[in-house]
Amino acid sequence: HRGASSGDVDTPSSFAVEDIPQAYSHYTYLASKRKFLVCDLQGVLNTSSSPPVFELTDPAIHYKEQTHRINFGRTDLGEEGIQKFLL
Repeated sequence: HRGASSGDVDTPSSFAVEDIPQAYSHYTYLASKRKFLVCDLQGVLNTSSSPPVFELTDPAIHYKEQTHRINFGRTDLGEEGIQKFLL
């Protein structure tokens, strides 16, 4: 696989469906400029829709900021939750 501007990049030719929610969690962390992470995703892959889609429920959102903090509920473990996910 050749990256847009990064030269040759090794990428796996296939991946497990179970890896997609993990990848999405990582994406939320990067897309939020490392401010929050959406994880603990539960749900099913709906293959009867075209294209197939994940139907996910009950996410946990860990929000890094300690000041001007958004409350994402009792499962929000802040920076500690983010670090536990990434390790």
